[in-house]
Amino acid sequence: MPLTLIEINDHQLTLRQGEKSLSQSGYALIEKDQLLFGQDAFTRGKLSPANFYCRYWQQLGYEEIATPNAQVRHFADLAYLQLKALTEQCSNIQDTILMVPANYSQQQLSLLLGIAGSCQLKIIAVINEAVIKLAHHQQAGKLALLDLGLHHCNLNELYADQHLSLVNTHVIPHKGLHDLYKHLAAWLNKKFIIECRYDIFATARAEQTVYNYFNDIIPCEQASYQLNISDKTLKVSAREIREQINHFFAPVLASASEYPTVYITPRLKAVLTTETALEAMLLLDESKLETNIECHLNNLTKNKQIALITRLPVNLNVNKADTDGLHSKSRPSDLAPDANRSHLACSHLAYKGHAYPLTDKPLYLSTADSNALSLNPGKGDAAKLIRTGKGWQLSLISRSGGENSPQVRINGKPARDNQLLYRGDTISVGREQAMFLLLKVEEALH
Repeated sequence: MPLTLIEINDHQLTLRQGEKSLSQSGYALIEKDQLLFGQDAFTRGKLSPANFYCRYWQQLGYEEIATPNAQVRHFADLAYLQLKALTEQCSNIQDTILMVPANYSQQQLSLLLGIAGSCQLKIIAVINEAVIKLAHHQQAGKLALLDLGLHHCNLNELYADQHLSLVNTHVIPHKGLHDLYKHLAAWLNKKFIIECRYDIFATARAEQTVYNYFNDIIPCEQASYQLNISDKTLKVSAREIREQINHFFAPVLASASEYPTVYITPRLKAVLTTETALEAMLLLDESKLETNIECHLNNLTKNKQIALITRLPVNLNVNKADTDGLHSKSRPSDLAPDANRSHLACSHLAYKGHAYPLTDKPLYLSTADSNALSLNPGKGDAAKLIRTGKGWQLSLISRSGGENSPQVRINGKPARDNQLLYRGDTISVGREQAMFLLLKVEEALH
């Protein structure tokens, strides 16, 4: 039997086994004598809001809920029952790999393994979904995967060199598919009130009717849509709908724009079909997932103890930094090279033709040409480089007394406080554009 792959995402629970693929949305409707999951639950959720749930995968845990059904006591029960119902649609499931989001805590991962065991699944590996989906990526450097959930978007930050590693995950709250539906429903209600003198939120049935239109409206393949609710009719153009969708996701796309390479999942691109920002992104090819699993199966299963995998060897040929014209220039003795930093992506910071070695001590960046780099804090400092367990991090420094701080930019874009940096990143400080370059020097030039 082929491997079974199960992807956990609050938007869609997906099971793949060979050519078979099953997906179900993370919705549940609890009634006294039955449970409904996926779209069956969604199409009735507004009619029975007290019994409708859509956060149990995002907030996986033992949070108690009051329901009329004796099978359900908390969110973990809902997750178990949905996973069990999905796996029962496949016969003879044997070795199984779980793909999980980066924002799950250790407690949630342990609970998930317990739920999988209760479903009689033999879990052989648990891996971060972004790492395994991008294991075929061939370009060294930093990259990101942008994905859609029900209640948030995930921006997974990765770095590729000898390994593809998950560096960080940025959860962008209130920007999920269910949040989009609420946004569109409120917008359409205003149009109904203005044009039809009708409040669609006045009755549960009318509100549910609006929500049931969304699966047909998105991704706006028609020129216009006619919505019939009660005895009222509203015609809405696809252009108007796309404008609302693009406006809703604008902060998400802005967050992704700082990365040189951004992949977007098909489920998010299906919503953002006409957004111009997508032209700079790559569509994730999910058909490569099984090949990625096969290529890395030994790495996924080499440890007997199951633990979350967030790094895979990819053995990319990383070009050495171009050090022409750079000299390893001596600073005070506490700036001497550190023999233990060879595992980091960066070893030096270049400024005006000289490469300064990085150490465990913070390095302060200033607009003052005479003291642009220093191991000691000064009045004109704009930022400092700090070595962390994940690599080099840029911390912004605020000025006291209301004085404006010099603007700090990374690769031409405004820097975020505590932003992680990589080899090849450029840092500019102030109006005079003092430029610094992070690099790795293999050997000092004389």
